[in-house]
Amino acid sequence: MGIERRLTCMLFMVLLAISAVIAGSAQISALGITPGRINLNYESGKEFSGGFTIVNTENKDIEVVIVAQGEFNQSVTFSEVSFKMKASEREKRIQYDLKMPSQLSPGQHIGEVVAIQVPSKSSAGETSVGATVAVATQLFVFVPYPNKYAEASLDIVSDALGKITFVIPVTNRGKLDLVKVRANIDIYGALNEKVASFNTNQVEIKSGERREIAYTWNANVTSGTYRAVATVLYDEETLKL
Repeated sequence: MGIERRLTCMLFMVLLAISAVIAGSAQISALGITPGRINLNYESGKEFSGGFTIVNTENKDIEVVIVAQGEFNQSVTFSEVSFKMKASEREKRIQYDLKMPSQLSPGQHIGEVVAIQVPSKSSAGETSVGATVAVATQLFVFVPYPNKYAEASLDIVSDALGKITFVIPVTNRGKLDLVKVRANIDIYGALNEKVASFNTNQVEIKSGERREIAYTWNANVTSGTYRAVATVLYDEETLKL
């Protein structure tokens, strides 16, 4: 049987159960891959080159197949798609080349690079029945929104002295710079009454950049349950968290 036909048969078998395989790989992990995530900014038609490392975590003789899944399965190629690792070979570096599609919609796009450990052969030469190990590196490509667009989250940190710090990481996901970015934070009590209101510092965030805005509140209030509502104001836009 030729190498192409053999690879086709192996891939058909392992891809049928790949979701379950990846989910269960933590319990039977004889294979590793690093990094676990690759982040790229979209540029139409641009070619990106990089690499990832396959780790033989149990120091065994293994055979590995590399496949691409998701939105970029037709756009990425690898220096090797099938190879063997000896027990003495701890790591193997694989290079990839990715050509960005000419068009992608704004927002986040996700693909996967999956390394699959091929089932071993029995003494009779037949493929053994058992769990197949697969691990994946996620490939994230973000396409900027055409105008001004911000993404943000709210982190709250308190100390023993009653000081509460509100930290808001803001990422500019648009093509245009954000000139004035700040946040207003309102604190509400158990009866939904407003007990405090304050503003964070103001920053400028260039396209594609991430910065933090913050405020430290001396919480001079009685013990109880409180709710924080943060609104990010960037130029003429608002984003409620």
